Amino acid sequence: MLEDYIKIIKPYIIELFSEDSSGYDISHLTRTMKIAVNLCKKESGDELIVGISAFMHDIHRIMQNETGKFVSPKDSLSKVKEILSNTDLSRDIIDKIRYAIA
Repeated sequence: MLEDYIKIIKPYIIELFSEDSSGYDISHLTRTMKIAVNLCKKESGDELIVGISAFMHDIHRIMQNETGKFVSPKDSLSKVKEILSNTDLSRDIIDKIRYAIA
């Protein structure tokens, strides 16, 4: 299930991160997601929420690079919501993902 959503989200993330040279790239996001999901399995968390949150957690850094000013994760939540609106995730799940990123 998580993999299905990542397939939908991934093109948007790749596009956002394509110009980044700081190391916050798709490989970093994929590694972070895998580590988070492994921890989630051990702690009996919600793999969908944790996995997607981990995969999208650095969007604020791209926004920061574009503006040259500090951007907190909370400031990226509208972009997160915009990307997730391309899925069939419920509003409740999207809100939980946004909360985790914030």
